[in-house]
Amino acid sequence: ASQLVLAPIALPALAAPLAVLLMLRRRAAGVAVSFASCVAVLGVAIALLVLSADGTVRTYEVGDWPAPFGIVLVLDRLSAIGLHGLDERLDKRVARAGGCEEQELR
Repeated sequence: ASQLVLAPIALPALAAPLAVLLMLRRRAAGVAVSFASCVAVLGVAIALLVLSADGTVRTYEVGDWPAPFGIVLVLDRLSAIGLHGLDERLDKRVARAGGCEEQELR
């Protein structure tokens, strides 16, 4: 469960290059990957919100390095609520981008 804190960073970081590469050939495929990534991050955000509901502050040390030398991710109720709100705004933007008409390259 502690690795779940890393998912809101890792999912978009992996999906973005894939979406860009797919958009070069098929715009709809790139938008589909972007939308699927947003839905997956929304699911993770909800899971993190439920996980943080007990009030426990959870930390994840990336690479098992302590705070002065490494990156430490922290999950508490406030950060989970903020992540949930951010992901909802991203879903709306991707949905609007998917509604755009395709333009032919000449």
